Amino acid sequence: MKIFVLFFIIILISIAFSFVIDFMMAIKLSIAMQNFKKPFLVMTYPKYLIGFAFLLTFVLPPIYIYLKKRKYTRKA
Repeated sequence: MKIFVLFFIIILISIAFSFVIDFMMAIKLSIAMQNFKKPFLVMTYPKYLIGFAFLLTFVLPPIYIYLKKRKYTRKA
């Protein structure tokens, strides 16, 4: 579960860093949001699937370990 939380903290920090850089360049918030969304607008379906699979490699193992520990503690 710690890895799961750490993963999301790193994502949030990288998003915040992107916005801070945009604000330091005197870019408006609406344009900064567009800059954040543009890479996703030009992606094709195979790229979405690859990105989703990459995300799952970080999300599924901590969930599996958590459920395995939970199942073990219920039996004991």
